[in-house]
Amino acid sequence: MLQQLANEVARTKLVAVEDGTVKLLAAPEERALLDEAAALYENDRRFVMRLMSKIAMDQIRRMAARSFADAFDFRKKKKDDDRG
Repeated sequence: MLQQLANEVARTKLVAVEDGTVKLLAAPEERALLDEAAALYENDRRFVMRLMSKIAMDQIRRMAARSFADAFDFRKKKKDDDRG
C-alpha cells in the first residue's frame, strides 16, 4: 500500500522512487509548506483529516460531474452538409 502511495506521489515530481527508496525532491518553498502541514497535523490531526476528506470528496464530485457531462457527448456533432 505504501509503495502504491509513493508511486502516486512520484507522479507529481515531489518525490522519486528508486529501488524501493523514496527521495524527497521538493523545492525549498515546497519544503516550507510541507513543514507547515506537518506542524498543523501534529497540532490538529482531526482538522487535517477533515480537510483531506473534503478535498477528496470534492474531487470525486468533480469527476462524477465530468463523467455525467461526457455521457451526453459520446458522438461528434454532424456538420450541416453531412448526410446520414
